[in-house]
This record gives sequence, C-alpha cells and structure tokens, in this order.
Amino acid sequence: ARNPVALVHHFPSTPPPTMSAPSERHVIVAMDQSPAAAAALSWAGETYCKSNSDVIHLVHAYTPIAPVYFGPQSAAAAGPYMPSDTDVKKHHQAHEQVMSAALDKAKSILGGKCRCQAHLIANDPREAIISLADQVNARAVVVGSRGLGPVQRALLGSVSTHLIMYCKQPVVVIKGPQ
Repeated sequence: ARNPVALVHHFPSTPPPTMSAPSERHVIVAMDQSPAAAAALSWAGETYCKSNSDVIHLVHAYTPIAPVYFGPQSAAAAGPYMPSDTDVKKHHQAHEQVMSAALDKAKSILGGKCRCQAHLIANDPREAIISLADQVNARAVVVGSRGLGPVQRALLGSVSTHLIMYCKQPVVVIKGPQ
C-alpha cells in the first residue's frame, strides 16, 4: 500500500474514540533512525497536531543488554557473558543519541504546532509502545514500516505486526520512502 494503513480495534471494554476534539489528544509515534519513522512523524503531525494542547509522544524503545548464558558443555569452559557497566552505559548512551536526534527531527517537522514528549524505554519495543499507549490513553499509535520481507519478519518479528495484533488503540502504519 502506498497510503497509510490504519487498523482500528474496538473492544467491548474500550469505548471507540470520539469524533469531537478533546481538550488534549495524545498520539504515540515510534521513533528510530529510519526514513519510515520520519514519515510516521510527519503524518502524525499533519493528522493529529491541531493545537498546543495536543501531545505527540515520541518513543524509542530498545532491548537492554542482558547476560548471555552458554550451554551446559561450554558453561564449564567459558561461563556466562556478563556485560560490564561500561557496556551497558554505552548501549544506553547510543539510544539516548537516537532519542535526541528524534526530538530534533520532531522540532523541525512539527514546527511547534503541538507539544512533544520523549520517552526512552529500555524494554522490548512492542511491549513498551503498547504500555505507553495505555498509560497516556493515546488516541492512536503511529509507526513506520521498514518493509521487512516475509523471512526477516518471521525470524526477527515485526513491531507493526505485533501492535496491529495486540494494541487496543488504532494503529497507523506508514510506509517509508522507497
């Protein structure tokens, strides 16, 4: 699809979004350094930023470095790999730089039409986005599609596919530039 794809779930326990503009609308935009994420931010800004009371929540979530345990035979020889505090700090700092760049991009794209809040979350991106959307009672979740092929999507998983399946809020998937 060339145009944004929106999937709206309505669950009996969740009332559908109202068409009247509430005093404050919250929209989640998942950010990384991809052109698709920038396209998602642009689309969210054009669609949802109508006043200074609207809030775009930029979320960059990353999986923290975790200990790696080797199998029983190699454990006796090598033992588990435990990331050093320096490794963990460098990993986090790299993601802070991604978030900082996302905020700069948001300022240039949105031009002050609405407020932005940055959320850097050390957790599985799929679960982090769903959790934040629930916390802020988001009107929608907007993500870019990196265009993974079927094999990559099966092996690596797809954030947008997971969100479409499990997020209570409407999910809009924006295909990045070709």
